[in-house]
Amino acid sequence: MTAPEYRYLLGRLDEAEREAVAARLLEDPESLARVEEAENDLFDAYASGRLSGDDRRRFEERFLKDAEGRRRLAFARALHRKTRKGGLFQVAGAVAAGVFLLAGVGWLMRRTGTAPPAEPVLVASYRLTAATRGTSAPQEVRIPQTGLVEWRTAVPAGTREGAYQVELAGGRGDVRWTSAPLEPTGADLVWQTPATAVPEGACVFTIRTGSRAVAYFDVKAVRGSP
Repeated sequence: MTAPEYRYLLGRLDEAEREAVAARLLEDPESLARVEEAENDLFDAYASGRLSGDDRRRFEERFLKDAEGRRRLAFARALHRKTRKGGLFQVAGAVAAGVFLLAGVGWLMRRTGTAPPAEPVLVASYRLTAATRGTSAPQEVRIPQTGLVEWRTAVPAGTREGAYQVELAGGRGDVRWTSAPLEPTGADLVWQTPATAVPEGACVFTIRTGSRAVAYFDVKAVRGSP
């Protein structure tokens, strides 16, 4: 794994190179997406036994020293087993990787040893109130250029207790962001997305439990301060 994104995540860049990459992550959503995808690949490679030698050691030192990283690895291993067996969770590798997309630039930079100029902050919060699937006007939201956006909605009626997952797709159905497994917070599901992950225009949040979609929320995103 010699691409710059992998070298950045595994701590193989010198200080000047690392700072240059960190600066790009704050300014360029495409650069952030490439690094996020590379991180997902690393978790998948470790879970499937494809990381070895120094890469494996560096991954363990940088990603498995806290509970969050170990939970992500456990999920990656479970997903790998299901995929290998052809179970209900079998998905293409690129989509499976989306499970682990980061919630913000700050977390990534702490992992790679580069302090960001400022932690990503919550800049907007919306409650999704009407589950739709093209049957009513989409809920309009204003999304700033940077920061985190919080979303919440009532736990879908008729679903069993357990983990949920939220997927955000653009108007053409292209998946732009996928959450880690979510547990309800009281009667609500709550999640946060980077503002840069929300495409401008028509998009849709899909809430799933297991492999089953249980609710859809059509949204029209407009760039600008809430």
